[in-house]
Amino acid sequence: MNKTDRNSMLFSIIKNPLKKAFFYFSVALYCLQVTSIQCQEYMALPDSNAVWIVGNSSSAGDFYYEYSIDSYPNDTIIDSTRYTKIYITDASDYNFYAGAFRSDSSRKAFFVPPYVGYTDEHLWYDFSLSTGDTVRDIALNDMQPGLVGEYDFKVDSTRILSVGPYGLKCLHLSPIPPYPPFYTHNSLVWVEGIGSLNGGIYNMYMCGISASSLTCMSKNDTIFYYTNSIDCEIFEEQEFIYSPGICKVPVSIQDLGDLKNIEAKIASISEGEVTISNLPSDCINIHIYNQLGSLVELWKIEPSCQLTQKKFSGLSAGIHIVVIETHSEILTQKVFVK
Repeated sequence: MNKTDRNSMLFSIIKNPLKKAFFYFSVALYCLQVTSIQCQEYMALPDSNAVWIVGNSSSAGDFYYEYSIDSYPNDTIIDSTRYTKIYITDASDYNFYAGAFRSDSSRKAFFVPPYVGYTDEHLWYDFSLSTGDTVRDIALNDMQPGLVGEYDFKVDSTRILSVGPYGLKCLHLSPIPPYPPFYTHNSLVWVEGIGSLNGGIYNMYMCGISASSLTCMSKNDTIFYYTNSIDCEIFEEQEFIYSPGICKVPVSIQDLGDLKNIEAKIASISEGEVTISNLPSDCINIHIYNQLGSLVELWKIEPSCQLTQKKFSGLSAGIHIVVIETHSEILTQKVFVK
């Protein structure tokens, strides 16, 4: 269709009242859609009230770390710039300062490692990137507080994930040689507002012999991501959720809705034993984890079972985490085994 034909068609539409109304409605709807897409608000990494549970699977077993930001902004000033502090807690409740970060208006985040006297910041995330872009000197982490080094990456793909009312940008990246230590050719997966599906708030890359991945993420008492597996194969469509709750270690979700009050009593009276009494009638599972986060006991309760007390023996001395599941709630409690 040439320019003259297009102009004639538009003139005939405008002369006809019904066609004219439909034409303007279509134009308005198109403009609304374009505006909605273009004005989608960027979601920066949270600076308060957020939890990331990261699982690590190796020959020593599975264990978990909790990366968290306090419910109130816990800021620090480094070289006259304000940063948000990050903390790591393991299953034994040992707490580490894990560094600090800041986000800026260009959709980037910067990280300062927790080394004493260290003030240099490193580029950590860049959500302004598009497919095919190359980004230089990205800071990488492993499970422990600190920095592995800086490496170059290319963006293999980008897309928008629907998470509750939000459309969150997701990027898949791969490193450009030279590779980081022990890299096994898995993708880095970033999601705005969440961080990395490989390591939560930490920008991890480890996989293979020692696999690390995000298993649960919550902020402002809302679960955004949950999976019960530690896997290098990330299927983000299946594991993004949007529902009330908070992430806990070991990996579980504590629902914030109408929950029954569990009155179970957990105690270690004899050496190597844990006794749980006053079990709720709808109890379905009991898990016991050691201080490394490894599962050491799992008791699945038959529907016909009417027990109100359960004793576990042969446990090693030290801190353990007992998890009691019912149909409506998860109770997590720490106990010291004699």
